[in-house]
Amino acid sequence: MQNINVLDCTLRDGGNVNNWDFGRKNIGKILKSLSKSKVDIIEIGHFKKNIRDKNKTLADNIEYFNELSDYFLCDTNSYITVMTRPDLFDIKNISDKQTNHKVAGIRFAFYPYHIDELKEQVKVAKAKGYDVFLNPIGISCQNISEIKTTLEILNKLSPKGVSIVDSFGALEFQSFNRIHNIFDQELDKDISLGIHLHENKGISFSLACQFIEHNNNKRKIIIDSSLQGIGRVPGNLCSEVIMNNINIRSKNKYNLLPIYEIIDNVISPIKENVKWGYLPHYYLSALANINRHYAEFFYEEKGISLKELPELFEKVKKFEPTGLRFSKEICEKVLNMDE
Repeated sequence: MQNINVLDCTLRDGGNVNNWDFGRKNIGKILKSLSKSKVDIIEIGHFKKNIRDKNKTLADNIEYFNELSDYFLCDTNSYITVMTRPDLFDIKNISDKQTNHKVAGIRFAFYPYHIDELKEQVKVAKAKGYDVFLNPIGISCQNISEIKTTLEILNKLSPKGVSIVDSFGALEFQSFNRIHNIFDQELDKDISLGIHLHENKGISFSLACQFIEHNNNKRKIIIDSSLQGIGRVPGNLCSEVIMNNINIRSKNKYNLLPIYEIIDNVISPIKENVKWGYLPHYYLSALANINRHYAEFFYEEKGISLKELPELFEKVKKFEPTGLRFSKEICEKVLNMDE
């Protein structure tokens, strides 16, 4: 169980539901709660251009995230990361890592077409003293050959960790197991293997348990989760659920009482205003293994019925066979086909 690390991404992925505007006081409460819970890794926020707001977990500089962690996590044993995307933020703009600050790792989320930018930014981040973790987006949309090619490239970048990111919540037990095997076989053994799961099909917890059991302590693993599953709708694996499961396996590694308290006081009130969790149109987009934005466009924006969505998704894939990239232009073409 010592090889299992839970990474809580409440302040990063959770920000998708409230524009990262948690408020300074609540940011502090969440950070202190996660630290008291002894969660292994805290993702404190996301880099974004031209943002400097003390009430948000977005920033265009590393100093802001260091200030948050230094102030609210002065005695923490949790490891601190920040996420970025190479096409949305240039890592050259951040300061070198300082030994007296706590932010130690940078996680890069990237699409396959970001590889060249990723290579350059990873070199810069490592030269600045940061550990690097890599999250390839939309792995369910790649075939076996493409996944192997991606992992060959990532191995050469020598990251601390690489994650299986089920961006569209499309994976099920067999497909997840198949991709897990490819990652385990192709990824260098000294690189941690992570998972980032979504709740489109309501099976993220079951997949996480399968991941733990299949790994069988062969390598270090990282499991992304968030408090009460807060995150881009339909949401993520719940931190309190997976941490409790690990406690059962490892004799109370985590302290869940601070987690329950912060869910009551901070997360549940957010959910009263912005709902997340299983929704059938996202389930249907996951079945089609297609970008979730197509479900939002057709169902939420255009008001098209659930029963019509599968056929529309099939038509989308005639223009975008991988389903990876959302295009409003493609949506309009699909709708015009029905006229």
